[in-house]
Amino acid sequence: DGEGLPLDLAVKAGLCEAYLGHLEAADAALAPLLREEEPETFRDLFGDVASALLAMGQHRRALAFLERLKEVPDAAASPELWEQLLACYEALGGKAAGVDAYAAHAATLSREDPRSVKTVP
Repeated sequence: DGEGLPLDLAVKAGLCEAYLGHLEAADAALAPLLREEEPETFRDLFGDVASALLAMGQHRRALAFLERLKEVPDAAASPELWEQLLACYEALGGKAAGVDAYAAHAATLSREDPRSVKTVP
């Protein structure tokens, strides 16, 4: 179950459980990562877990890790993060929520930022 392992190894064990279809065991092994107070410290792990869960079609689980990545300024600036978030929202039937999330993020960008978008009335 990953108990007693360093976080990175526990996460890898959790992903193995997920690949085997043992989703409750995977959730238990991955939970410590979600509880981390500093997602920036484990940015790569959050990204790896989210990507792996997306590849398995586990959109709801992936969404939890992607949402935590939005807290990391460097990651929040990544188009890949927003593509993955939108894929999750769309798969879960909430594409509009994904668009709204990006619009809220874009509103925080300066007008000079090339990622900034103008809203159309």
